[in-house]
Amino acid sequence: WWRVALRLDDDGDPAEQPRVLARFKSNDAALIGQRRGRGMLAVWTSTIDADWNQLPSRPDYVPWWHELLLSLIAPPARRNVAVGEPLIALGEPGQPALEGEFLGPWSFRSAGEAAVVGDRTGRRLNAARWPGVYVFAPAAAAGEEPHPQEVGPLITAGNVRDAFAVHGNIEESDLTPLTADERGALERSYGVRFVSSPVELGEAWLGDAARMEFAAALLYLLLGFLIVESWLTRRMVRRGTAEAS
Repeated sequence: WWRVALRLDDDGDPAEQPRVLARFKSNDAALIGQRRGRGMLAVWTSTIDADWNQLPSRPDYVPWWHELLLSLIAPPARRNVAVGEPLIALGEPGQPALEGEFLGPWSFRSAGEAAVVGDRTGRRLNAARWPGVYVFAPAAAAGEEPHPQEVGPLITAGNVRDAFAVHGNIEESDLTPLTADERGALERSYGVRFVSSPVELGEAWLGDAARMEFAAALLYLLLGFLIVESWLTRRMVRRGTAEAS
């Protein structure tokens, strides 16, 4: 590989400074990345083929290059994200600042924080908390009716700069049966017991090996205390009535 020294620009944009993304065991730079304007650059200090290294013989080498190339062409701000991922609204190139609010479900509204991506400034919401439609409305439109929970009319009126679709985790809806390894991992890690038939379920639920939940025992104990308390109260009232008469 080629030994490369990074040249940092003291007067340049910190977001556009080059940085080492991966190193060899010798601590020399293997992959260098840098944001430049609206795009990304990457420098690989060795050869892509097997002339200088044996990386192409590894099974994950080609997928790794695919992911790297996709990351270089990925847009700076995505419009379709999952719950918990950030939302980024960007202004026009050269615009000094972007003012407004993120509006979303359940009357959500937040100004986020300032963000700089390449030569564009904007606002960033660190995490979308609920699935649904979010919009970034300029300051003049953020306070308008309708209520922030109803973002549809704002989009129709053209008062929205960016719109985002936040979707929830749909893996729980996958009905593909678990493999033997996945079932074994759940049994070892979480103590999950799998049953294969209704008869086995009934034996596990009502048989001699069935266990009582600790919460159920506490509930029965609380019920017993209430019965005893009611009986003692009733006895004290009857005794006081007898003494009064």
